[in-house]
Amino acid sequence: MHLYVDTRPFGSSVPRGAHRLIQAITSRLPGNWLGMRTAILLRRRAMARLGEAGVDVTHFNLRLRLYPVGNTCEKAALYTPQLFHPLERMVLARLAREAVARKSLFTFIDLGANVGLFSLMAAQLAGGRARVLAIEPQPDIRERLAFNVENHPGFDIRPLGIALADREGEVDLFIDQRDRGGSRIGGRGQGESVKVRGRKLEAVLIEEGFEGADVMKVDISGSEDLVLWSFVETAAAALLPRVLLMKDSSAMWTRDVFALLRARGYSEGERSRSHVFFYLEQESV
Repeated sequence: MHLYVDTRPFGSSVPRGAHRLIQAITSRLPGNWLGMRTAILLRRRAMARLGEAGVDVTHFNLRLRLYPVGNTCEKAALYTPQLFHPLERMVLARLAREAVARKSLFTFIDLGANVGLFSLMAAQLAGGRARVLAIEPQPDIRERLAFNVENHPGFDIRPLGIALADREGEVDLFIDQRDRGGSRIGGRGQGESVKVRGRKLEAVLIEEGFEGADVMKVDISGSEDLVLWSFVETAAAALLPRVLLMKDSSAMWTRDVFALLRARGYSEGERSRSHVFFYLEQESV
């Protein structure tokens, strides 16, 4: 169940030979059908030789060690960074600029941080003038997150190893072995599980000293309704983020979080294939 984590210094695992060539090709392919099919075939060949090893790359102006096997997020970022959530990155860049112009820091809360790509991009897009809370419950994925964060000592990013839940106390985290980004809490998972500490979102934000945030990213594998419902419904206005970057897992929810967000004063903004932005109308706060 445990994933391999290479703790050698960054630069110890740079791509070489055929893998370097394949990565150079896939990172320039277009996002059309032919480009994606070519990328899939080439990266499959590269990953067969790579095994569990990680690869050190500089993508998005960040120093990253990425492990493509068993984590779709890392695989996509390693081989096709040009296609890695381009709309989300463009909107985040605008929001970071606006926040820094409005005040001194861009505040970003990452629920389901995985190996830290969005957390690191938020800090980088703000020119390092950001305060980031990166929450990730999986111990080995969190080790990879910590490694990537440690390679950017100028960034204020706090990794937090808890599972967000609808209650306080120990919860079961079901591990998706094919894609660690799909691991989830409670009765919504299956297969092997680990016990992790569960916390309610409002309590965590208060404890960590976050009074609201410029942006809160929520990507927790279909458990968004469990975590967000009581928070959005009852939290003080000052705790609500100005912008929510939501993974659209609504097909898995038992309650309509999007409807609740609209009732609390949020309006829907940009939408990609996987995410939707919600903006808090300031007059409703």
